[in-house]
Amino acid sequence: TLPRFSAPMALGLVRESGLDLPFIIVSGTVNEEIAVEAIHAGAPLVCDVNMVLSGVAPTAKSMGLEAGCGVADPEAAALARSEGLTRGAAAMRLKAGRGGLKGAIIAIGNAPTALLEVLRLADQEGVRPALVVGMPVGFVDAAESKQALAESDLLFITLPGNRGGSGMAVAIVNALMRIAASTPRAGAGESTEILRRSVPQNDNEENA
Repeated sequence: TLPRFSAPMALGLVRESGLDLPFIIVSGTVNEEIAVEAIHAGAPLVCDVNMVLSGVAPTAKSMGLEAGCGVADPEAAALARSEGLTRGAAAMRLKAGRGGLKGAIIAIGNAPTALLEVLRLADQEGVRPALVVGMPVGFVDAAESKQALAESDLLFITLPGNRGGSGMAVAIVNALMRIAASTPRAGAGESTEILRRSVPQNDNEENA
């Protein structure tokens, strides 16, 4: 339920991309207020691949938001080797260990394993991102990971099936940032309350 990011707007993004995609968008209980306030509060953008990062970085920079991708981090490579993970999954695990996923907007446009790791972190370790844009693509675990996201208690935007991709993830995140840029900021107390509701607190989670 994003009043100013409607189904027709999403369809327009798909048409502009030139991709031959079936148009089915599934969203969790995300409303515009939560997504916008997360961005206003400086939510970092965590991307699964550098292609997504390169697509969102200019808009993020213009809004003073941190955007990053950890797949090239040598520590992620070492963790992937030692734990038998993909680099995408290892990067998410490493970022979570550093407190970098709490309250973040996670944009996944390529790696199903990165999305599955985010879901594992949420389920087993209480990691609570502000929003997950889950658009992994391919025939191995893409549809399954997105179905798992849709069944989770996280706030999400996803496309069912094995289609998606970095371009779609970038378009959605950039659209949300443009909406935030044109929306007045809530007062400090109001903003804190909105984010408190959108990111449930885990009693066992250390404060970042």
